[in-house]
Amino acid sequence: MKYAFINDNEVKFTADFESEEQAMLEAHLYQQVVLIDGVSPEPQAGWKWNNGVIYREFTPLSPRQIRLALILMGISLSDIDTNLDLLPEPTKSLAKVSWEYSLEFYRDDPLVDAVSGLLGWTSEQADYLWEYGVTL
Repeated sequence: MKYAFINDNEVKFTADFESEEQAMLEAHLYQQVVLIDGVSPEPQAGWKWNNGVIYREFTPLSPRQIRLALILMGISLSDIDTNLDLLPEPTKSLAKVSWEYSLEFYRDDPLVDAVSGLLGWTSEQADYLWEYGVTL
């Protein structure tokens, strides 16, 4: 079984253990120990921990970067507008303001996961958007 060991809200290391009891022998040294078997992508040292969620920290994207990345990944800007219109109020209006006026886009913004879900994307695909976007 694979576990992530967390201190200061960051994964410090991951390790395989034969049993939960073995992992818990190390647990007293850490803020949190989390079973990560089957988690994809597999968390790595340096990933963040917040409110029970392990995630990679991504560089914010500029409006230009996120729009270019979406287009190059086959998503038109009108697809984004259409999907934002599917959100309930007041989320829809707030999302439209964010989409049109944000100076930076953050991967951990809940709106990103909501729109990704509407597009039928997995979390890994949204991660890739950020990885790709920073190169543009």
